[in-house]
Amino acid sequence: MKLFYTMKNIWIITLSVVLFIYCTIIKVNAQDISYYTDYLGNFHAFESGEIRQVDHLPVRNIVLGGDYIFYQDDLENLVYYSKGEKERISPNYPGKLIANRSFALTSLGGGTNIFYNKKLKNLVLERNPILSFSDSLIAFVSHEGFLNIFKDGVLTEIEGPFDRRITREAMFKVSNNTVAYIDVSGMLQLVHNNQTYEIERYETTFFWLGDGYELKVDEQGEEKIFDENTSELLIDFPGSEVFFSNNFIRKENGEQIVLIYYADDVSENTVKNSVNFRNAYYNWGGNIVLFPNSGGWYAETINFWVGTNLVAYLNEYNEFYIYDNEYSNLLENYPPLNVYASNEFVAYIDDDNEFKIYYRGNVEEIDVNAVDIIAVKDDIILWTDANGFFYYWQNGEQTLLENYTPEEIQVELNHIVYEDINGRLKGVYDGEKVEYTEEIVENFTLFGNVLRYQPNRREFKFYWKGKTY
Repeated sequence: MKLFYTMKNIWIITLSVVLFIYCTIIKVNAQDISYYTDYLGNFHAFESGEIRQVDHLPVRNIVLGGDYIFYQDDLENLVYYSKGEKERISPNYPGKLIANRSFALTSLGGGTNIFYNKKLKNLVLERNPILSFSDSLIAFVSHEGFLNIFKDGVLTEIEGPFDRRITREAMFKVSNNTVAYIDVSGMLQLVHNNQTYEIERYETTFFWLGDGYELKVDEQGEEKIFDENTSELLIDFPGSEVFFSNNFIRKENGEQIVLIYYADDVSENTVKNSVNFRNAYYNWGGNIVLFPNSGGWYAETINFWVGTNLVAYLNEYNEFYIYDNEYSNLLENYPPLNVYASNEFVAYIDDDNEFKIYYRGNVEEIDVNAVDIIAVKDDIILWTDANGFFYYWQNGEQTLLENYTPEEIQVELNHIVYEDINGRLKGVYDGEKVEYTEEIVENFTLFGNVLRYQPNRREFKFYWKGKTY
C-alpha cells in the first residue's frame, strides 16, 4: 500500500545559495492551487477554479506553497508565480527550497531565513540548525543553545541555553499551534498562545544496546548497521527514502517508524544520518535517540507527543498521561505501544494492542484487536482493522469507507482520496463521502483543497470544492 503526504513537515536546512524571494502570507486553512504540464510542454496553474498558462516551455523543480508556486524555468531561473503574475527571482535555482502553506524557508549568507508576509526575516545565523515546523510555527535551537519559536511573524526566545549534545537538542516537538519541550531543569513544558505551562518533571530513559553491532557502507554508499553475530540487517540508512524529523522518521510511503539519530559521539553535536530502525529494541511508542559510545550503542527514549494545545507523555512511573486544558489526567497505567497526536486528539495502541482515541476529555475504545494505522493528519486518522476494512475517524466519529484496503491513499487538509478496486477515485471531502470520478484514472495528486488527476496521458482534470474542472 502506498501512502503520500503532500507536505513534509520537518526538515534540516542545507541550503548555501543566496536568494531573494518574494513570498506572500498564506492562511493556514487555504491551499487552492495546483499545476500541470500539458503534452506540448506548456506549464499551467489551477487557482481557485481558474486555469492559466504560466510558461510556454517545460519547467522543473516545482515547489507548491499556499497560494504560490516556485519553479525552475528552461533558462535555470528561479521563478515565483501567484494569482496570474510571475516574477523572475534569481538566475540560479537553490539546492533546496521548502514551501509551507504559511511561509517558505531558505538560507541567506549562511544563515537560516523565513519568507513571511512578503518579507525576509532571519531566524538564526547557524547554517544547519535542527528545526521543526508545522503549518503555523517553527521551533529551533539557536547557535547559542536557546529554544526559539517563530509564530505569526514574531520570533520569541523561550529558554536556554541547553546542552549542545544532540539528545538535548532533540527534546522538543511541534504541532499546528503548540510546542512541547524539556526545559533546562528537566521539566516538561507546553507553549501555546504565548503562554508556557509547566507540566511535570520528565525522566528520559537510557538503556544499553550492547556492542554487537557493526556499521558498514554498501556498494551504493549507503550506511547500514548489522548484527555482528548473525549478519542480520538491523538498521538501514535509505538515503532519499526518509527525511529527518524531531518527531519521527516517516518514509515517503507514509509508514511511521521510530526516530533514530546517529552521532559520532555522545558529546558531539554531529548528526551523520537518520536511520530506519524497524526492529526497535525498546517499543514504548516513543522516539528513540541512538548513539555509539565506548565501543557500544546507547539509546534514549523521548516519550512525549504534542498535539493542538495538549501533550501526552509517560511520567516517571511509566504511566501514560494527557495534559489538556491545563490539567493532567491518567489515561493508562502502562506505556502504550504506539502514540499519534494531532488536532485535539491523541490516538494510541495500548499495551493490550487495543486501539483507543482520546478526544476532548474522553477516551473511546475503537477496536479491541490490532489495527494498522495508515495516517494521522490534521483532524483525521485512517486505519485498517484485522479484516482489512478501511476506516477513518474525524471529530469524534468513525466511519467505514471500504471493506478492503485501498492500494494508494492521499490525505491533506482533512480531505481523503483513494483509488477503489475499479480504478476510480473515492474519498472524503469537507467531511462528506465523495465519488470524485466515474472514469478510471491513471494517476492523481492531492494538493491542499485541490485534487488533480489524469483520466489519460493527455488530459488533466481538477476537483475543487465540489466541482470538476
